[in-house]
Amino acid sequence: MNIIIKRRSQFVRVSSSPLLAHRTLIDTSHSPLSNVRTAHKFEESKLISYLKSKDVFQKEGTSINFKQFTHGQSNPTFILEADGADKERIVVRKQPPGKLLKGAHAVDREYRVMTALSSSSSNGSNVPVPKTLLNCLDSEIIGTPFFCYKFVEGRFYKSPQLPSVDPARKHAMYKGMLDTLAKIHSVDVDQCGLGDYGLRMGTTPGDDQTPPVTPYVQRQVKTWSRQYKSTETEIIEEMEDLMKNLPRLLPPNAEDHSCLVHGDYRMDNLIFNKDEDTVAAVLDWELSTLGDRLSDLAYNSIVYHLDPSGPIVSGLKGLDLEKEGIPSQHEAIRYYGERLEFHSKGRLSAPSAKELDYYLAFSFFRVCAILQGVYKRSQQGNASADNANAALQFAKETAKLGNDLLKKYEHELNIGELSLEGVHLKNGGFKSSKPVQQSSISSKPVQQSSQMSDLLVKHEINIIPKSNLFQHLISPKANNLIEKISHFIIDRIMPAETIILNHMYESPNKWEIHPMMEELKAEAKKEELWNLFMPIDTGLLINRDPKVGQVLNYGAGLTNLEYALIAEMTGRSLLAPEVFNCSAPDTGNMEVLARYGSHNQQEKWLIPLLNGEIRSCFAMTEPEVASSDATNMQATIQRDGDDVILNGRKWWTSGAMDPRCKIAIFMGRTAGDLSDVSKHTRHSMVLVPMNTEGLQIIRPLRVMGFDDAPHGHAEVLFENVRVHSSNIILGEGRGFEIAQGRLGPGRIHHCMRLIGMAERALDLMIERVTQREAFGKFLAEQGTIQQDIALSRVEINQARLLCLNAAVAMDVEGNKKAKSNIAEIKIIAPRMAKTVIDRAMQSYGGMGLSQDTPLAHLWANARVLQLADGPDEVHIASLAKQELRLKAPTYKNKNKNQN
Repeated sequence: MNIIIKRRSQFVRVSSSPLLAHRTLIDTSHSPLSNVRTAHKFEESKLISYLKSKDVFQKEGTSINFKQFTHGQSNPTFILEADGADKERIVVRKQPPGKLLKGAHAVDREYRVMTALSSSSSNGSNVPVPKTLLNCLDSEIIGTPFFCYKFVEGRFYKSPQLPSVDPARKHAMYKGMLDTLAKIHSVDVDQCGLGDYGLRMGTTPGDDQTPPVTPYVQRQVKTWSRQYKSTETEIIEEMEDLMKNLPRLLPPNAEDHSCLVHGDYRMDNLIFNKDEDTVAAVLDWELSTLGDRLSDLAYNSIVYHLDPSGPIVSGLKGLDLEKEGIPSQHEAIRYYGERLEFHSKGRLSAPSAKELDYYLAFSFFRVCAILQGVYKRSQQGNASADNANAALQFAKETAKLGNDLLKKYEHELNIGELSLEGVHLKNGGFKSSKPVQQSSISSKPVQQSSQMSDLLVKHEINIIPKSNLFQHLISPKANNLIEKISHFIIDRIMPAETIILNHMYESPNKWEIHPMMEELKAEAKKEELWNLFMPIDTGLLINRDPKVGQVLNYGAGLTNLEYALIAEMTGRSLLAPEVFNCSAPDTGNMEVLARYGSHNQQEKWLIPLLNGEIRSCFAMTEPEVASSDATNMQATIQRDGDDVILNGRKWWTSGAMDPRCKIAIFMGRTAGDLSDVSKHTRHSMVLVPMNTEGLQIIRPLRVMGFDDAPHGHAEVLFENVRVHSSNIILGEGRGFEIAQGRLGPGRIHHCMRLIGMAERALDLMIERVTQREAFGKFLAEQGTIQQDIALSRVEINQARLLCLNAAVAMDVEGNKKAKSNIAEIKIIAPRMAKTVIDRAMQSYGGMGLSQDTPLAHLWANARVLQLADGPDEVHIASLAKQELRLKAPTYKNKNKNQN
């Protein structure tokens, strides 16, 4: 490697080996440095003169000491230290002498990438590297090309076990390592001047006769196979299998992972800051190029498959990682994915466990090839370390590990040929993705869709609901919107989920808005995927009112049927409704203001809501009464001249905790004697700015443990809150009239989204059961699991048909006549979603109850909707009464006569 650290007057070296080095921290009781080895000797005075001529060492007459790092199998690396009180220290890294493989030991490439990253850090790369000093291609100076860079202060650890480090600090250091890897993979190579640092997919090198660039891993397998064969000393059967099968099983989406890769990223190629558990410098860039980021991640993960007491490479296999404070492989991948999405601003996402198995197999294949080269050089006396003879045995072990992982990966691909073929329907679920085996090296298997526990991978899922029965009622404009929204959800929203949801769940600043959410909303608005919920008639009301002014985003002019298909897609993500400005309670509040608000009320509150500049809440439910019967409401509205005074305690006021929430719609009854007033004309709705004196947020409420920050559900006290009477919507006593209008289209918006939630749960369940084994076979082969999948598909399709039928009825007959259709779907959708999600949770076991999947949160949301939009019992009673009136019109009269 490329740097030394001085401890107790001893230099601690960092290995330049492409292998993991000794399993303990370098012992500082003796120097890990030595005099320059015989095979690497050069004329030291000539190098000193050259460096002084280039002003690398500033002081004339300075005595400079040379030492070589005694460990490492790659480019020989030296420390040069000047005597004196102000010691100057630099690192020199050179090519080894002798005949080299083409493209190997390219120190000039190391210099180039380190220089580009250090000089572009101010432009956003933020990858910590040492400052380079010079690059020399003249072999006359010390026999081979070399480059120099500044010494970096910090901490260095040889072992991935981090012995003697406190568990809490180990955890932080692993996070620092993974965060830095994500930074590397997020580098804008064109901005850093590295756009031509390697071959890129979609380009054609050289002249027009040269074939297009193949995926990085495919090229690497070819390169390392050639290098392995050139140094082969005996046949390793597992290596022969890997060379044959890695190209055959190349993942179909391998070309999507192209970025800057380090090529040798591991703990002992890092320097950590002295006082913080963050990375101070990334070293040994010899194998860096433009390639597949998953190869870096997998190579960093091979320690999880290696024994702690390995003779050359130490690992973590079998250790109690939780006790040690080291994240598991699954946790590491998940954290890397979060940081990758953060640093790339949602452009990139984490791999699935299945994908990683392939790249781990590739990593062990590459390690075996490297070890074979090390062993061959040791036979020639040209290796950079003394333990090279042990390399051959370890090469055999790594080849076996890689071959076993590749067999596991192929087996997981073949699982798709089980009886799930009839389950992967297109009705809003997976595209049919039955894998097929190929024998040709140039062909690829079709890989079954997969995702991390809490993410759906881009481009592999068809989330557009199937609506053949109603297709003739959907306009070309709506079909285009549906396609655009599908891509937006998959490409932009889902990759951002982990970052934003973790902020909501765990950040101490959870009640603040994550900037990525606002960025997504701005993108959606720019692409005119905005206010899609607004019905045609309501949108026209806003647009034609000259006093409101021009409203650019008043709606997309969709029918209820068309919006139903869109709402289902947004239901797949907890974030999507807000991104498109289609989330409750804003949607209902905007409809209230659009249909019933005065011109002034619309200008002041509706326009900012439509533009996404503010948010709102709806204060109706009360803790002291049964709110399922809204006539029980106790909050009061008292006239006082031109003002009204509001008093009452509300709870489950969704959105009130949001810092963007600027306006509440308060519903209360007229104060005083109401004996001569109909119970449905006693109530009014009043607009109340959230900063009004007397309005107090008491506490956030949790929904089965979820506080839904930063949106939140609040208990709110209105104590002598005074507002002008012009804030009353439509007029006094018209609260119930408004409420019924508000719950028109809004009644089925939640139902539409529930179907999307259930679809995502089914996708996740299928992903789980096709990867997990129990009692000797995959869960997908268990009869009970197959039953759960089949029943879930049937129940989702049933609910979708009821929902679309209700939407058509609303479009054709109007909301009032569609009352029974609305009640049907209000009853069935939450029950269906809750059941399907529960099955998915069961398939995940304990993980299904945790924050590592969205299932628990989705289930809580489904359960809430059996209450939030009117309890099930009210909808059931309403539907039963309608059915009785339709089928037994004399029933009511008979009942009266009997009494």
